[in-house]
Amino acid sequence: MIRQKWLPHTRAIFAAQKRCLSSPSSGFPRFAKNDESWGDLKEKLNSSLARASPGGILKPKPLTRTPLKGAMAEDLGSRQMLVLEGLPTSLVAADFHRLAPGTLAGWENVITHVHQERDPWTMEPLGTYCITFPSSGAAEIYRDRVERILRLAQAKMRDGTGLWATNVNPVLVNKKTKPQVEVERFTLLPGSYPSAPKIKTKRVRKMAWQQVMDRIVKKSSHKRNPNHVLLELPQASFSASELKAIIKQDGIESGHDWQMDVFSLRETMDFEKGFPTNTRRVPLYRSSPEFRHKLDSRFVLTCANPEVAWRFIRNWNQRILEYDGGDEVFQRNRVKASYIET
Repeated sequence: MIRQKWLPHTRAIFAAQKRCLSSPSSGFPRFAKNDESWGDLKEKLNSSLARASPGGILKPKPLTRTPLKGAMAEDLGSRQMLVLEGLPTSLVAADFHRLAPGTLAGWENVITHVHQERDPWTMEPLGTYCITFPSSGAAEIYRDRVERILRLAQAKMRDGTGLWATNVNPVLVNKKTKPQVEVERFTLLPGSYPSAPKIKTKRVRKMAWQQVMDRIVKKSSHKRNPNHVLLELPQASFSASELKAIIKQDGIESGHDWQMDVFSLRETMDFEKGFPTNTRRVPLYRSSPEFRHKLDSRFVLTCANPEVAWRFIRNWNQRILEYDGGDEVFQRNRVKASYIET
């Protein structure tokens, strides 16, 4: 017998059958060379265009666009993405947009997508983020900004006087923004981070885990702009059909209409053919019990819309299920539900 218990101040609702630096000369070799003045975004874009066109800066044609969009349109490079490795897995898109020189909207107009890379078999977040830009110039500017502000954060961490902003190397200072303000807005890495982050530039491409999600969507009844939830049941294994029955019963008894399909990650083993051999994976042996357990205990829920997905997360995350482990021993299973940004 499976019995569900809520956390404090909630109630049990169903039962079903049994079945988550300061040194300016070391590292960061690019930003000072690229632009010592660290002007605003428009100035940096013009600078990058000048490097791309040795005969001079490309002059924008009269267009009904903002100056920023006009400058972006002049960069003839195809869409690029920066790949930042070794970051916390808890970051969200707003953390990357926050690096705008003046307002949050500045980088929102330049960054087109932010995705965290996941293991394509377990959907484990890897702390590697792919940030897509409409041009190579914008990607270069953003990369330089990340490296420079991290240097400021490291300088603040290592200064014991509280006067770090007045002692910092001038090449790190944006003439239009106070260093204290830039460090306060920088949430990608702490100042205690020991070195430069590993940042690569690549052409935009679909990641392996996104290809897995595409195949899941093809099997789902929600094919038009679905939203996804990763559900983890670390202490027990259920089949997809059993979990779907539990969710459906919950919807009936709680008054929620859970418009979603349930897909076990165990089934992604059938997707292995056709994926690149250099796919990023959590370093687990495919035959290891830990790897098999992650596949058996994790599910992707495809939802009709974002409202359903987030309402489900609010209602199900951290629930406690009790299930019959045999010999009249009941075991507890804490549910973890999280949103998958595709």
